[in-house]
Amino acid sequence: MTPTALKPGWQMTEDQHSLFWRLWSAAMRGQGWNTLPAAEQEAKRREVLASLGFRSAKLIDTRQGFDDVKKRFEALAGKVHNEAPDAGQHRRLLARIGEAFSDLDAASYPPRAVEKILRVRFKVIKGVRTIPDLETVEMENLARTLNARLTAWNHLRRLADILSAVLLRLALFSAWPLPSARTDPHTAGTASAIAMPGDCTAPADTLFARPDRSGALVHSG
Repeated sequence: MTPTALKPGWQMTEDQHSLFWRLWSAAMRGQGWNTLPAAEQEAKRREVLASLGFRSAKLIDTRQGFDDVKKRFEALAGKVHNEAPDAGQHRRLLARIGEAFSDLDAASYPPRAVEKILRVRFKVIKGVRTIPDLETVEMENLARTLNARLTAWNHLRRLADILSAVLLRLALFSAWPLPSARTDPHTAGTASAIAMPGDCTAPADTLFARPDRSGALVHSG
């Protein structure tokens, strides 16, 4: 089971589902609800989720919905938050960008092209401004840009493979020997029996001979 696989019957992932119950346990201890009967603990959980707009824990989505629930549970547990409201989205975008870099590297995309994108379009400079320093909107644009480059690069590679295959076939075809000329068996005998003008293959003493009454050749010279 991959970490991003959804929990069957839920809208959150397997990892989020496990974290959800750990956070809720911490929230109940923080509020002293862990001493309540099970039915009242469930009522408290439904009350907290309803305040966030969820009728059921199974309807919590993997993105902003889970971020909101996580933040509320941690607050109930006594954990103080000092991060930006879009911190969860920021972390997810960082993960997406990391996956895009890995995919580009696996596809042999030129590293210098990636560096140019970061430097020119997003002003990411080593030691000065890093990818995590980007605003959420900038990170969204970067993620889309990298995915678009990957799609275009894979398309070019497929076209190059097709062109290479076509050129290889053409090379093999040009190197293939042409079939030798064959004599038509229906005309072979006739052609060999006809003496063309200027044919000097017959003996010289028969060129000017004529047959007599008995059929023997008589030299006219």
